[in-house]
Amino acid sequence: MTSYSVNFVATGNPNGRGLPKWEAYNSKSNDGRAMVLGDTIEFGPQIDIPRLEFFDKFYAIEQKQ
Repeated sequence: MTSYSVNFVATGNPNGRGLPKWEAYNSKSNDGRAMVLGDTIEFGPQIDIPRLEFFDKFYAIEQKQ
């Protein structure tokens, strides 16, 4: 992650030698794929939006209490 950050700050492009390619995000052309930063760094499935919406609603209720 640090290498991507340094490359982005220096050049405006996170990609660099020896790093898996970080594709530009475009909601219309990425087919539900995004950069996944885990044990391996890869371009894979993006976050499940309905699941995030569920947790957003849950935490909004919790904060009101």
